[in-house]
Amino acid sequence: MKITWKLTLINTLTLFLVVSVSVWIVYSFTSNFLLEDQRRELLNKLKQVTNAVNRFGMMGMRLYAAQLLVGLRDIYFARLDRDGVEILWDPYDVGIIDGTKKRVQKGGRHFIVEKLLIPDQGTLVVAKDVTALVDSLDRSFRLVITVILLIGAMSMLLAYTLSSYALQPIRKVVAELQSISKERLDYRLTLPKSRDEIRELVEEINAMLGRIEEAYRSQERFVANVSHELRTPITTILGYSRMLKRWGNTKPEVLHESLDTILETAEQMSNLVEALLTSARSQPVATEIVSVLDIAKKVVELHRAKVPGRKIELIAKCEPFVETSPHHLSIILNTFIDNAIKHTNSDVKVVLDEEGVSVVDHGPGIPKEEQETIFERFYKGATASTQAQSKGHGVGLSIAKELSKALGFEIRVESEPGKGSRFTLLFKDNLTSCKAPV
Repeated sequence: MKITWKLTLINTLTLFLVVSVSVWIVYSFTSNFLLEDQRRELLNKLKQVTNAVNRFGMMGMRLYAAQLLVGLRDIYFARLDRDGVEILWDPYDVGIIDGTKKRVQKGGRHFIVEKLLIPDQGTLVVAKDVTALVDSLDRSFRLVITVILLIGAMSMLLAYTLSSYALQPIRKVVAELQSISKERLDYRLTLPKSRDEIRELVEEINAMLGRIEEAYRSQERFVANVSHELRTPITTILGYSRMLKRWGNTKPEVLHESLDTILETAEQMSNLVEALLTSARSQPVATEIVSVLDIAKKVVELHRAKVPGRKIELIAKCEPFVETSPHHLSIILNTFIDNAIKHTNSDVKVVLDEEGVSVVDHGPGIPKEEQETIFERFYKGATASTQAQSKGHGVGLSIAKELSKALGFEIRVESEPGKGSRFTLLFKDNLTSCKAPV
């Protein structure tokens, strides 16, 4: 059952119950009031009959009832004693009414009955015809039932209309959600103008859609990156494998060249896959307070071992301690130093101070118009050397920027063509202290 009908039934039953009880209370009060008013009038007439009996006696009442009961001729009058019931006045010709019940129905008529014990005279019984009143109340009762049923029908219609109107924003949300596909993951629901729970629901759904889009785009990027970047090294490996199969046993130079190329290509593929996996991971990063100097020393030593002919200088103006992920910080520093080595032939300096950690080279520099695009995925730089382009995949700086954003850092680029470049990872609020180096 749809919510519209559920709300309609709940509202209708509630309103129907309230109206029914209210109308029934009013009807019961009114009918009881009218009947009691008739009963009070009958008691007054009973007093008049009692006075007449006390004055003229029962014999006088028998002989002159018609004359003595002037003004009371619409009242049934009888005397009850141990010998039975003696009818003194019966204008309705209904026979015996013994007064055992307060309300009786005889001969198709309705009567209210009262009685009074008079010493030495027996018990006087009087009754009044209230048929007209009872019939009016019965007609009123049927009218009340009809009114209640009409109110129930009208309340159901009104409840359905109001429920449909109230749920219209939800129907709109459902319709918009049904229109979202994987090609429209950037679509967001229209926020309603009202400041209510539906607006909060839409805001939460939009936030959820954002998370879904980010996860899907991350997976999509990962698949696209892998298919894009692995095609060339796989082709290289296959090509050299065929050369090995054809000439490897007879030509040692082909054997060594093929093995070296396959090994180098496999290492590049391993580094690429690791970089892409790092970029694709979206889980929260665990952080701790670490020494940037210790991490920088390890990264610098690693590159010194890889390229022993290049001078990589580590300059620590202080020893910064920051709250971050040591693994991700190592990846960012490694990217900066690796790019400086690949794209320049100059010495490389790694400078630490309380502002951040910088990697400085004196290479060809980066034009102003490229300083933003170098962070795009697979961008290798229009001015980069052919050798540097062949060694890189164009994902390092893109990953470094994503990681720095996730860690709360910021990357600043300072570069001029012909003068070199300076990449700085700004600590910002992550810095806890910066001590003098030991």
